[in-house]
Amino acid sequence: MTQLATVTALPRRTAATKAPRAQSRILRNKLRRQAFSAAGIGAVAAVLTALSLDHLAQGVSLITGAHGWQPWAMASGVDLAYVGLEVAGLCATDRAANRIAKLRTWSLMATMGGSALLNALAFATNATTVPYQIGAAILGLAIPALVFVLTQIAATLYLDCSR
Repeated sequence: MTQLATVTALPRRTAATKAPRAQSRILRNKLRRQAFSAAGIGAVAAVLTALSLDHLAQGVSLITGAHGWQPWAMASGVDLAYVGLEVAGLCATDRAANRIAKLRTWSLMATMGGSALLNALAFATNATTVPYQIGAAILGLAIPALVFVLTQIAATLYLDCSR
């Protein structure tokens, strides 16, 4: 006599999925302080951007002779473009960041360079002697670099908190 056996596969035991662990009070406090730090750094970057906008508008006006809203529109386009490009690079997915990397890099260099030169021109215009003009130009060149670094830091801190 031949006997046939039927084998039924039983469901495998899977590890129980763990519920997400609640954040400790210490971690929540650190993240809150980090968020406030990001906001403070972002506020400083915003003030420097406002200063840069004014100097860019002056620089555009000195070069082109334009007055009124036109220099301000150009200044806003230059400064807000590089701030937007910075934030876009930080917030983009890896795939999108790779696709826009080359264009973003060139655009950042061009807008920051233009901003730095126009800031330097506006700062140096009111200086009375050559040493002061050089010092003023250095300050003008530093503003876009500060805005860039502060925006990078503030956005990175904020994005880390919001995960």
